[in-house]
Amino acid sequence: MYCDYCGTFTGWDFDKAVSSAGAVHPGAEYEKLAAALSGETEKARASGDRETYSALQKRLFAGHIEHCPFYYSRRVNDPFYKSALVDFMAAQYTLLAFSKPLRQLEAKLEKAMKKVRFSAADRVESPSFRRLYEAYSAYNEAALLATGKEGLFETHPDNPDIGLARLTGLSLFAAAWLPYLSPENSEVLLAETGLKHEYVDIELPPTAGFNCGNCGHGFEAPRGSRRMLCEYCGFMNETGIPTAECPGCGGRVTILSGRRNISCPFCKTEIMKA
Repeated sequence: MYCDYCGTFTGWDFDKAVSSAGAVHPGAEYEKLAAALSGETEKARASGDRETYSALQKRLFAGHIEHCPFYYSRRVNDPFYKSALVDFMAAQYTLLAFSKPLRQLEAKLEKAMKKVRFSAADRVESPSFRRLYEAYSAYNEAALLATGKEGLFETHPDNPDIGLARLTGLSLFAAAWLPYLSPENSEVLLAETGLKHEYVDIELPPTAGFNCGNCGHGFEAPRGSRRMLCEYCGFMNETGIPTAECPGCGGRVTILSGRRNISCPFCKTEIMKA
């Protein structure tokens, strides 16, 4: 999810993403890739070969994005964004894989996961879920602190700070488990994660029409906005500067963020940023 005024990343609704039309789960091709690289990955980790481990992680993440892009931001359609995201995820996973304290916390999390118990009503029993939540929180917090200390958040293409990254992780955890919690436990989880008041109704502001500088689709942006994500193709548009007129077909389009020139989505004529 991105702010409609400035384009800033504000959170991630995983359930909505994977339930979108066209969303698919990892298939046979990705599973084949993961299986083929698993031995090399473990060998690199065991031998302390961070460079090889990171390179293998890049292949895995690139393959995962290719086969199930709806697990990620729509911005993965932008090759610059996709490349930066793959680099970030590979660097983070490499950092975590070679940290003994984090591997110990991960082992505790896996142990707690295996001990989750369900009641006859398909609800998670409170004590086992409490142990899982505590194990997840401990691992997630340690991982975030290590990522921040390494300066990796600055390399993420969405530029999240540690607070937003924490909230995103907790949101993913909550989305996965809320369907299996009793109403009482759901309330406790939302309160403890700080997600209870995340969703509020807002009044829609006045908007203006634009044409995406990448795909040409029309979209509405709030008046006064500076940047907005095109939900059709995932490219970020600069709505705070004048639109550009194509010298070829006369169509008007927004300039894409971070680009000095674009190819007109209607006739492919090159358009230079003013």
